[in-house]
Amino acid sequence: MLWHLFWVGGYLLSACVIPFILLANKRPAATLAWIWAMILFPYGGPLFYLCFGSERMNRRRFRNRVKDRLRSPSHLEPKARLERLRAEASDPNQELTATLSTINAQPITTAETARVLVDGAAFYDALEAALATARKTIHIEFFIWRDDTAGNRFRRLLIDAARRGVRVRLLLDEMGSSHLYRSYFRELTEAGGAFSWFGNVHPLRNRWTFGLRNHRKLQIIDGETAFVGGMNMGCEYLGQKEELGPWHDIQVRVTGPVVAVLENTFADDWYFATDEKIHPAPSVAPAPVSEAIPVQVIEDGPDNRQDPLSLSVLALINQAKHRLWLTTAYFVPLYSHLSALKLAAARGVDVRMLISAKSEHFYLVEVSRSYYEELLRYGIRIFEFTEGINHGKVMAIDDRWASIGSANFDNRSMHLNFELNLAFHSPRMVEQISEVLAGYYQASQEIHFHSFIRRPFWNKLKESAFRPLGPVL
Repeated sequence: MLWHLFWVGGYLLSACVIPFILLANKRPAATLAWIWAMILFPYGGPLFYLCFGSERMNRRRFRNRVKDRLRSPSHLEPKARLERLRAEASDPNQELTATLSTINAQPITTAETARVLVDGAAFYDALEAALATARKTIHIEFFIWRDDTAGNRFRRLLIDAARRGVRVRLLLDEMGSSHLYRSYFRELTEAGGAFSWFGNVHPLRNRWTFGLRNHRKLQIIDGETAFVGGMNMGCEYLGQKEELGPWHDIQVRVTGPVVAVLENTFADDWYFATDEKIHPAPSVAPAPVSEAIPVQVIEDGPDNRQDPLSLSVLALINQAKHRLWLTTAYFVPLYSHLSALKLAAARGVDVRMLISAKSEHFYLVEVSRSYYEELLRYGIRIFEFTEGINHGKVMAIDDRWASIGSANFDNRSMHLNFELNLAFHSPRMVEQISEVLAGYYQASQEIHFHSFIRRPFWNKLKESAFRPLGPVL
């Protein structure tokens, strides 16, 4: 009798959860998968959905925007908003500029300088130099911070800055840095600095979103210099972990008006985590038009139902006429992006993709390979990086646009993570990125269609077995 009540209770619980799954309006395949989980696992299914099923979240925002806060008024119709943003854009003659501005609901801004930093040593040295000269504020945001020599080195720099009167704020994702304890930063807080977890999991605030993570990498010094890209804080980024080998990644250092926009991104995240409002620093005067580098800030997360990141990536791919080169740490594409890549190749674009043959998440390599055959059939060139791990996340489109940021070419980045990318409308940036990518391609093994389709049956089976799990890994 008790067993009957146990099972009845489980199915009643599942029945209560299923309406919430339907109301979430997920993709049909995901909706059906979760409903089957409720039916097959009457207790485990609801619990797992509570922890990992959410793809959206609501959060309060604190915007330090000037006048209209750089946001398009919500009452404007899409056509009117497009015309308004096209008029405000730094380069109004470019249709893609206006499109990206509309998608991201803010005008394109500018950078006075933009310097590509390749690999951990270059990034860490540049960040250390900036921290050492900080006078007013240091705002740091990482997904992962390791308790190792690299992490300890920068913890000490932050402590020293706090002791000399700099206002230090450090924000980490609690899932990405789950190996750390708050006590690791006790000396920083005692020195006057501030530390917080991003706080996706917080029962007292009714937050149970284990699957939604802040994957952004953003460092801002004195409101004048900012770093954005794919690098976290740890010895692996210096190639000092033997089990991983050499580690390759890309960050970009920017100055100018774009830094004020990035400060707003950090202010939003900090406010969500701590309820503290960071008030704006004095604005930076725009650079002369001849020297300015147009740059679109692309920030996205599960709190934004407009999906600006995935739409921006789609717009950039569709813009390509001659060249589309990219590298990503994880390739689990949305079907819209997969189709866009095929269409680009079909219209004669030189499409090249670099994916690391080795990853800290081995199963994602198998998921990526499950897409190779259909891409190769369209003439897309695929390169597997063989000299260590390539963790970069960049794109070069023709000789005009370059994208650098934290977002991978995968479902998690497009739908589940908080991400931050910068899209530069700059031949100089494209040249820098293309040079880096060309070097990566030379250090890789190109995958050829006729040899790839003859791979062993067990490899094909392994790839196909992991592929359905790709969107949630």
